[in-house]
Formats: sequence, structure tokens, C-alpha cells
Amino acid sequence: MIFNNISVRWITIFTAISVVVCFVACYLGFKYIWTYDRHVTQAEELQAEEIERVETIIEFAQLKLGDSMVDYAAWDDMVDFIQSPNEEFVEDSIGVHSYTSQVINGFFVFAPDKTFVWGKTLDVTTNILVDDDRYTQYFPTILNEAKKLDTNFVKAIVRFIVIDHEPYFAATTRVCMSDATACDKGYVIFFKKLSKKFAEEVHKATGIQIDILVNESNTLNLHPIENISYISKLDYSGNSGVVIKVYHRVKIPSFIVWEEVFALLAFSIMFYFINLLLAKSLVKPITNANLVLEKFQAQGGFIPDESYFISKEMKGFARSINKIMNDLEVSRRELRWQSEHDPLTELSNRRHLKSRLTAFIDDYHFSHIALYLVDVDYFKLYNDNLSHMDGDNALKAVAKALEAIKYKGDKIVARFGGEEFCVVFASDEPLDLSEYGQKLKEAVHNLRIPHPYIPVAGREFLSISIGGIQIEKPTMAYYQELFHQADQALYLAKKNGRDQYVVQDFNKCSVHLIGVN
Repeated sequence: MIFNNISVRWITIFTAISVVVCFVACYLGFKYIWTYDRHVTQAEELQAEEIERVETIIEFAQLKLGDSMVDYAAWDDMVDFIQSPNEEFVEDSIGVHSYTSQVINGFFVFAPDKTFVWGKTLDVTTNILVDDDRYTQYFPTILNEAKKLDTNFVKAIVRFIVIDHEPYFAATTRVCMSDATACDKGYVIFFKKLSKKFAEEVHKATGIQIDILVNESNTLNLHPIENISYISKLDYSGNSGVVIKVYHRVKIPSFIVWEEVFALLAFSIMFYFINLLLAKSLVKPITNANLVLEKFQAQGGFIPDESYFISKEMKGFARSINKIMNDLEVSRRELRWQSEHDPLTELSNRRHLKSRLTAFIDDYHFSHIALYLVDVDYFKLYNDNLSHMDGDNALKAVAKALEAIKYKGDKIVARFGGEEFCVVFASDEPLDLSEYGQKLKEAVHNLRIPHPYIPVAGREFLSISIGGIQIEKPTMAYYQELFHQADQALYLAKKNGRDQYVVQDFNKCSVHLIGVN
């Protein structure tokens, strides 16, 4: 009996240990083969999205700086200043307010032959403009890049650069006339230091912490580190002098953690003592867990509702994970909206305009496209003599008026830059250019926004000038030419007194001056 009892005990122990070992082995195998690789893949995909979000915010900052520069470069007064420099222009039109409003450290102006005309840097401690020759050595490289720009339209180049072992944005463009043409009047360069505040702004916009590092002479060790990524940025010389170090919020999961080890140990001890008595009870939770995993897979990336779980901890886990994933989805949608819309007017920006216009032509195959460029008349006088807040409110009112124009087909209204807008109508039937030009003009007239600084007798309210173009059977090969001809029509409307629209048929290239009050 003693032997038999000992034999049974050892058999029971062996059986219990075998069951425990099999369970632990199956758990780890299942985790490795099925869930772990998937979790790692999901984490890597989310980290790639985090990198994309950071790059999108940085690109947005570059576009914003470039747009600010274009506002100064496409300006008749700037052309006059280059030809005849004077301190009055500097005090009235540049001054400290330009540096603080655009958040830049250096502002430099050059003649068409690249000779220096004027330039200062802002001493942030005293808020005074001072001479600073630290930037001088970078002028030739940056100006050579700007010289390659097309002289038919204004465009800014914004790149990273290292100055005195610190990262900067260096932006440059050609100086043009106010209609953004004849861009051979000189050059403008902006320098903006990428301080910790910039990194904090990126963190605030994305929720992701970054460091902006200087990689002079490729001295940094940029080998991949788990949960840290590096984004190298090229400067004007083609070197990656600036590196963005990204600390991912989403972490690559460990295969097994101490909590799991302790849980397995406790479960194994329990399993050892109750052995086969709880075998049936253990099979049921495993079956239920498998159903939860199947439902998790079927719902496309969201943990099932907390009602599927029994324990309080698992319910809380399900709630937390679903909230995190929902927040990530909301952030992704918000970031996409921000990348496609102008923050002031909430209209589409140039990027979204191009995307929609491409869809009209290549995807929907509309046979007729009418494109209008709209410019607010004497807006600089309005903005300068009243306030920037009044100017912003006026732009938002004009944007809403243009957006509210009724049209049964597909259309898009976008802010083209500064006080300029773009309106596109798409149709399978010919459009009456004059009719919609008049509607655009009347929509703004009906706002009756007082403009006491119009230099034309008899005009009291804010008005717009419009250049319209219609093309039959459009293709993307005509994309740039569409805007060019619309811009020419807009130029004629402004040249002939403003507060009117000029429309033309793209195919016939016959211009009609219409809508003069």
C-alpha cells in the first residue's frame, strides 16, 4: 500500500507537472507565433505613423515660413526698396514686428546680382535689430539655390541649416512684383532658429517628444535604437546636418515581462495542487479567451467591449486600449484635416486644392473646368490701417461668402495665399464664366465690409478682383497653364481698376473684361 501510494503520488506529481509544462509551453508558443509578431508589427506600424506625423508638422512649419516669406517677396514696395534702399521702408514695413510676427531671427535682402542690400538679426535679449556676420558665409550657397528658381512665379525654398552648431530653417525666394510675376527683382533670405520651443510645439501638436540634433561632420551615432527613430534632414549643400530624434509613444512590446512570469508561476502552482479537478474549468476560460481573440480580430483592431471580460482588471484594460486607439484615430483625422486646410479661413489649402482638381480631371473626368483666382482689393491698406485682427476677420468673411455660393455640381474653394483665393467649378456641361464671376463679385459686395482706405473715389466697401478661365476636356498636362492664364486674367482685372472680373476661354484664349462698376 505504501508503494502503491507513493507510486500514485509520483504519477500525480508527474501528471501535474506535465500538464503545467504543456500549458506554459503552449502559452509561450501561442504568444510567439500568433500574438507577439502581430503586436510587434502593429507597434512598428504605429511608430511609422508617429514619424509621418512629426514630418507632417515639420513640413507644415516649413510651408508656413515659406508662405510668410512670399508675402514679403511678392511686393512692389520691396522691389522699390531694393532699387532705392531707405530707412523709412525698414521702419514701416520690416522692423522688429516682422521678426516677432514671423518668429524669425534674420531678415536679409539682396539685389538681382546677389549684392547685399539690407539685413539685420534680432537680438532676443534686447529686442533690437543688430548687424550679425554669422550668416554671411551661408549667403552664396543659399542664393545660388534661389537663382535656380523660375522667374515666372514666386516660390520659396525652406531647408535646414547648421549655424554656430545650432539648427535653423533657412528660407529663400526671388523678389517679384505684387502679382507674383517677373521674379527677377532680387532675393530675400529668412533665418529661423529651431529652439526647444519649436520641439515643444511639435510635441504639443503630435503628442510625440523630439530632440533636434546637430550632426556636423556625421559625428552622431544614428544606429537604430528600440523605440527611438532618427529623421535626417538635408541642407542646401546636400548634407544631413540636422537630425530629428523621435521618442516613440508607442513602444515595441517585450516578449514576456515579469508580471507574466509571476502570473504563470502562480497559475502553475494552483494547477499543480488542483490538477485534473479543475481541468474542465480551465478549458472553458481558454475557450472563451479564444472567442475573445477571434472577435478582436474580426473587429479590425479594437479590443472587444468590456462586457466580454469577467475580471475588473481586464475590463479596465479593454476600456483603456479602446480609448487609446480611438484617440489615435481622432488625432490622425485632425492631423489630416490640418494638413489639407488653411487654419484661418478653414478653407482648403493649396495641397488639397491640387488633390481635388486632380480628382476632377483624372478620376471624375469632368469635361469642363472653370477656375477663378480671386484677390481682395487693396487688402494691404485695409490690414495696415486697421488691424491684423480686422484683416483676419475680413478674410474669414470673404472665405465664407465664396464658400456659400450655390452650385449643384462639384466645386472647391481654397485659400491660395495671403488675400488670394481660388474657386473651381467642375461640370459635364459648359459653364457661364460671366455668371459665376458676377456671383463671386456680388457675394463679397453683399458683405458690405467698410474699407475707408480705398484710394479710389466713390468706393467704400471691400471688393475683389477676379480672373477666370474655362477649359474643355482638361488634362493634368494643362495644370500649370490653367493657373497661369487665370493669373493673367486676374492681372488684367487689377490693372483695369479692380472691383471686376476678367474671364477667358482656355482653348480660344480670348479675354473678356466684364463686371466693371
